[in-house]
Amino acid sequence: MDESWNPRGGRIRQGVEATAADGLAALHARVREALGRLRDEVPKAAATRPVRVPSWGDWSLGLDDFLLTRLMELVVHADHPACSGGLVAPRFPERVSAPVVELLARLAVRRHGTVATLPRRARPASIAGIQDRRCQGPRTGRPPSADTRSSGRSSEG
Repeated sequence: MDESWNPRGGRIRQGVEATAADGLAALHARVREALGRLRDEVPKAAATRPVRVPSWGDWSLGLDDFLLTRLMELVVHADHPACSGGLVAPRFPERVSAPVVELLARLAVRRHGTVATLPRRARPASIAGIQDRRCQGPRTGRPPSADTRSSGRSSEG
């Protein structure tokens, strides 16, 4: 597969292939061993303990933030292997999905502002997929021109 458009994607694929190179049984054994170690060590670790992933470069995240971002990746991308294998994508319990939804909502507000983020997700018409006509220009039925719209970014938060 040509992944020249996305160098990170190629690096991720190479890492995945290297991790699985010894076969399914060896991978399963490594995962079981790691889970056993993590079940013992993570509850004892400080939430702010730095976690550094060498492939990310010279920076780290606190343990809680690291675990939340891994949870987000799992929830957001869980459908990929399911679809590849012709399976139904997994459903996650609220205790798993709620922190991910909160994280993504906070990121959307940080990027687009509260006013641009919340109304689009809170109105029943938006949720049902019906076009949002609130921002159309006066009497024309067309959206306002780019010079009359705000950038969507806001200091609200």
